[in-house]
Amino acid sequence: MLPQRDVIHTANEVASHDLLSGGRVLFGAGIGWNREEMRNHGTGPRTRGKLFDEQLTAPKTRWTEDEAEFDGTYVRA
Repeated sequence: MLPQRDVIHTANEVASHDLLSGGRVLFGAGIGWNREEMRNHGTGPRTRGKLFDEQLTAPKTRWTEDEAEFDGTYVRA
């Protein structure tokens, strides 16, 4: 559930696993459906799709650029 995690922490974890596995990591992410869980993590059901899109773009930027910076509506990394 990507909207319930810190995006930079997740990006670093995935990159570490990818390095340790010799490039064999397949990264999959879910958006979630449980409104109570969303509330507990500060995610709104109406904005979770846009948040999720940004949370997928930010790690890609971090993985592909030497000095990565991402400034979206919901995510700043």
